[in-house]
Amino acid sequence: MEEVVVEPLDLMGEWKQTNSNSEDSYQTATITGEQITVDWVNAADSTKAVYWIGSYVAPTEDTESHSWDSQGDVAQMETAIMASGDTAKAFTFKGGVLSYELTAMGVTMTVEMSRQ
Repeated sequence: MEEVVVEPLDLMGEWKQTNSNSEDSYQTATITGEQITVDWVNAADSTKAVYWIGSYVAPTEDTESHSWDSQGDVAQMETAIMASGDTAKAFTFKGGVLSYELTAMGVTMTVEMSRQ
């Protein structure tokens, strides 16, 4: 009987916001080994600004959903004007969508992203 090797869910790579109110302004995320970086993107100006730099805790099993509390890299974010003021942020992956809460200018929304 052949042994089936089950790989843990892999969320590493590039992600892009799917529920932005603007085609030119949205967030992107990059997940690498132990870090997630989220940037504001303004396509019209070809600019990027840091929103979040924090820890990424990878799934250890093959699963359909995953969530983790990302601990923010406060030292890197404190000099970024558009960065979150939070020290931790909860991220969730479910049904192919990566999501988290974003508060900007007094408005809180859930950002949804899909893999690019």
